[in-house]
Amino acid sequence: MKIKLLITTATLLLASEVSAACWNGFYVRMDAAVMGAGNSYPKNDNADLIAKGASEGDGARSLYLGIAGGWGKVFGGSFYGGLDATLIGMSGAMSTGDKNDFSFLYDPKATIRLGFARCNMMVYVGGGMGALYAFTETAKLQGPHADFPRNKDGKNELLWTWHGRIGADFKIKGNWMAGVFYEYQRSLAHKNEGDTTLKRTDLSMISDRLAFVFGFQM
Repeated sequence: MKIKLLITTATLLLASEVSAACWNGFYVRMDAAVMGAGNSYPKNDNADLIAKGASEGDGARSLYLGIAGGWGKVFGGSFYGGLDATLIGMSGAMSTGDKNDFSFLYDPKATIRLGFARCNMMVYVGGGMGALYAFTETAKLQGPHADFPRNKDGKNELLWTWHGRIGADFKIKGNWMAGVFYEYQRSLAHKNEGDTTLKRTDLSMISDRLAFVFGFQM
């Protein structure tokens, strides 16, 4: 009886390891997200600006589309480790008005992912760094990228960012997968040279996103 139980347990564990191994290798995916934003002026000494509520989490929302890929491997039959790279992103404001515009963003980032894989599901946490640049003119930006830091010539600056992520991926058929993740992203503090009259020093762009994923595991 004990031998049969051991054989059954070993068979189940082996089957789990084989299933988990399907997360090994390279993958590509698309991300569709609802994105919120806020901005921070931690060293601002302008009373009028502070009165306008220049702080984190202004509640603005936009839609986001991204293209990403990466590589991962399952160790010990269950533990997942990998590197994820977001190559490009596009964002459009979810409100109407004079400033409403579809923004083209340069939003590359690298994320280290660590998680737990079993059968056709993999859950993970991740973190990393990247860059952010808005090609759309500052005057037309809305949603997460309104008040984007500018240089003295009024052009958007390139920002360095850090982020944290938590998510889950599911195999839906063959090598096709779907998933969801939540991400918090914040740029490093940056002096906004384009808004000297408002004294917006040490400006940080903050955004979070709830993303739905569809991709292919190679």
